[in-house]
Amino acid sequence: MRTILCASDAPDELIGRAFATVVDEVQREVRYQVGPSRVALFVGSKFFFRTNDRIAGILLAVSNGATERIDLIYGGGGSGLLGAQWGAGDDLEGQLTEAIAGALRGAGLRFEESPGTPEGPSPPGSSPLP
Repeated sequence: MRTILCASDAPDELIGRAFATVVDEVQREVRYQVGPSRVALFVGSKFFFRTNDRIAGILLAVSNGATERIDLIYGGGGSGLLGAQWGAGDDLEGQLTEAIAGALRGAGLRFEESPGTPEGPSPPGSSPLP
């Protein structure tokens, strides 16, 4: 899992377009408001020849209006007896990270990549960005 912390609220459309440039197909796009927080979820997949299978890419963006946390996660796509991904999942995460970072940079938004947490996303207000 990779995480991008943004010092301001990034538009869902900007994030969604960047996500769509990496995956072969966007399968689900869900947005909702929970109290003061906005949540956007994008699910897609990309075919990798080295595994002869599709890897799912998931983007979860949580914003409180002042800061935003974007988590990038992959799943599935293993092949062979041991279900090895042969690095395809890590490559997908890297491609998604580069695409989202490029979109944020192009929009003039301040951000930093942060290690993800196995417990799940932390609240947007806990960002180390001022």
